[in-house]
Amino acid sequence: MSWKLYLDDKRSPLEQGFIIARNNNEAIKLVQENGMPIHVAFDYLLENESTTDYFAYWLHQQVRKGNLLPEGFTYSVHTAFLEGKQIIQKYMNEKVIPTNNEMRLNPSN
Repeated sequence: MSWKLYLDDKRSPLEQGFIIARNNNEAIKLVQENGMPIHVAFDYLLENESTTDYFAYWLHQQVRKGNLLPEGFTYSVHTAFLEGKQIIQKYMNEKVIPTNNEMRLNPSN
């Protein structure tokens, strides 16, 4: 199943086709039920002082276990909090995506 995840505690996506998760636990549950998404749209700050970098870290751990992101995977960050946007982009670009590419090239890791 090819699907897109929208992780935001308050807003809804402007375009059709996303499944919404209002917190990290909902996002994790959706991935466990539906497999890895083709796209993740990240907010950064969630209620109760939670942040979506937790979900990015969880994605990284899943990739390291061999649960790879699908071909053509993309992500976006729609938060107004510039520092949070930079945190998500840095983690996704330096950890999640390179690990996914490495695991795809060397599945025996």
